[in-house]
Order: sequence, then C-alpha cells, then structure tokens
Amino acid sequence: CIFCFLDQMPKGLRESLYVRDDDYRLSFLYGNYITLTNVSDTQLERIIEMKLSPLYISVHTTNPSLREKMMKNPKSGRIMEQLRKLREGGIEFNLQFVLCPGINDGQELIYSMNDMMELVGSIKSLSCVPVGLTGLRETLYPLSGFSEKQAGDVIDIMSYYGLKAKKIDSEVCFCASDEFYFLAGRDIPTEIYYKDYLQFENGVGMARSFEDSAEEFLRDNPDLNLEKANYCLITGVLGKKALGGIVERINSVCSCKLELMAVKNDFFGGNVTASGLVCGCDIIKQVKESLKGRTVFIPENMLKEDEDIFLDGLTLGELEEALGAKLIVTPSDGYGFLSKVKEIYPDD
Repeated sequence: CIFCFLDQMPKGLRESLYVRDDDYRLSFLYGNYITLTNVSDTQLERIIEMKLSPLYISVHTTNPSLREKMMKNPKSGRIMEQLRKLREGGIEFNLQFVLCPGINDGQELIYSMNDMMELVGSIKSLSCVPVGLTGLRETLYPLSGFSEKQAGDVIDIMSYYGLKAKKIDSEVCFCASDEFYFLAGRDIPTEIYYKDYLQFENGVGMARSFEDSAEEFLRDNPDLNLEKANYCLITGVLGKKALGGIVERINSVCSCKLELMAVKNDFFGGNVTASGLVCGCDIIKQVKESLKGRTVFIPENMLKEDEDIFLDGLTLGELEEALGAKLIVTPSDGYGFLSKVKEIYPDD
C-alpha cells in the first residue's frame, strides 16, 4: 500500500520484521489486521462456516477507487461487499483506518463513516490512527503528517459518528488514537470512551489506561513512600506527552524522583514517535551520559515479545553494558509499572 511501514524500514534488521502477513487465521487467533485483498469468496464462506469471529480488518476507506489506489490492488475495492457478506454470516469485526492527510481523511473519512453506519451491530470497535512515516521514503508515495487542525477534524468526525453508532449499539466504540489527541492539543478522553480498550494495541487508549491504572495503584497504596527512589523511565516522544502529568503526580504523592526521559527515534527518522519503536542505539547515542550508574526502567513494549532484544538487534544485556546502568524491564501499564518500582524500592 502507499503507506506500508515495511517499505520504510532500514535494511539489515531481523528477517521476521519484513514478513507481510495478511492471513485471516492469524487475524482470528492473534488480532493481526488483514486487508481481505487476498481472500476469495470461497475463503469468506469458510470463515463464516468456521465462525472465525471477531476478525481484525484494515479498511482505510470504503471508496472503491480510492482503496484500489491506496492498496495498489485492483481487487481491493470490494471491501464493503466483503464486510456485508461477513456480517450476514454472523461474523463480527474490529476495524482500523490508517489515515493519510489529504487522501482518506476529511470528506473521504465522512464517506467511509457513512458506510460504516450500515455495519453497526457487527462492528465491535473502529479506530482511526495516523499514518506512520519514517525518514526512508525518498522513492515512495509522497505523504505528510497531520497538522493540528487536521488531527482535530479527525477527532470531531469520529466523535460525531461514534455518538450516532452508540444510538444503534451502545457497546460499539468508534475512536481516534491517542496520537491524534496529542497532535490536536486536546485532552485524552475518559475510560468510558474506549469501551474495554478493544483497540489498545493500536495505540488507542494507552495514555488513559496508564494514568487510570497508576491512580488505582496510588489508591491501593495510600501510605506509599518512595523517597529513596531516584530512577529514570525511558520512553518515546509520544510517551513523554502521554505520561508527563501522571509522572508529576507520582513524584508528588510518593516523594520520589522519577525522571521521564524521551528518546527521539533517529533510527527510523521521520515522525516515528511511539515508545514501542525506540531502538537501543538511540538510547545509547542520546542519553548514555545521563544514565551511567542509575536504575533505568525499560517498558516491555520496546522489546521483542519473547526475547530481550530491541528492533535494531541490540540486546538488553548489551545496552546495559554500554550504558553502565542497571536496566529493569517493566510492564507498560501504570499499575504494573508502579508495582515494579515498589519491588525495587520498598518503602521501609
């Protein structure tokens, strides 16, 4: 597709990072987003027969000609036909729209949301996320990031259609990702907006969830004193925006000194701001001198799920040696993070 992240990645990373998986079985089993561009009518019937529900589907737009252009696939314009067939077969779905400014936002997003209203009842959740752009796009389709106004427009459109959808199905969730709120300079919504955080892995509701779960920990530990705790939490540019407020509160309530240290993603370049894409080499290059001899918390989403390795191939042990610091991997939720801090710095 015109915004494919794999096409924007540096060469030489581990082979599995370049795999283009668009398998409906993985969608059902693991929540992988699929486009349905390689799914035949026979396979749709098989999905219905096997009751593989819910599926996770990348829609992007329901305008047939625009979707064919965005997906670079003449078969991709059938998305509404495919979704209707799945709906009629009793299949539910979680949907995502990766938005590219000036292409499938604005009036095109309104066009798509009007189509989505037809499917309410089968949609469990629907999210809009901004296109991820690295610094390696010289030969690729020209795309830009969202302005503050454009991001605000996306939020307003999703809020409008989200309210309409809830009048039909009170359990459905139409939402914009956290990044749109930060880009627009708007406050993150309350927990009820995210309806069980069905799009959490898509960066939708992560900021709210961290803050609320951290507040829950503080309520459960009202007399917690971590005055001895002088430590650092590594995050991305977006993470610092998301966590700044709750970190100030943690420091105030627990009498501790948590420093939130944002690392710019030079490895990928461009507008890559997510904490989960921060690489070990950038941590070394940017903050090594500030971390020597300190206790440093690394969120688990920076590492491969089953191995202590960053996207650039650097291991946790190699990073620890290079920094001369004690590195501790912490859960990405606020409650889990503070539990780990309490474990390291018991209040006695």
